Amino acid sequence: MRSRHYWKEGEMLALKQLKAKACRSIVDGPELNFKSGGLFLVGDNGTGKSSYVDAIEKVLTGKCSSLDTGDQGLSWDKQGKHISSKSPPEIQLVITDGNKDFSIALDTSFAALEKPVQALLSAARQFTPGKALVAYQ
Repeated sequence: MRSRHYWKEGEMLALKQLKAKACRSIVDGPELNFKSGGLFLVGDNGTGKSSYVDAIEKVLTGKCSSLDTGDQGLSWDKQGKHISSKSPPEIQLVITDGNKDFSIALDTSFAALEKPVQALLSAARQFTPGKALVAYQ
């Protein structure tokens, strides 16, 4: 099935920024800014590197594959927030098409998002880990 593009052909949406608070092992983490060329997260075991990946996955797909497996009773609802936090996780992604930035928060309603972001999230939420994701034009 082909999906409709809501942006000009050839443009790509890219992750620009991540802010996370009270999420997994992130208390009030540093803002991560993604630039061309990539980003390296380096740290000792248990310092929260995977928590940033989990935060991105949760916003984009609505799932957290490291928790929502059903194994050992783990789930985002139980283990998604930081252990010492009384408030739920706060995650904000900024996506860009190179000309315009789009903000997506964990609690943003799908209907409130602009068309390019809705298209991205629709594709991401159909993705199953371990299977190839193919985008059609």
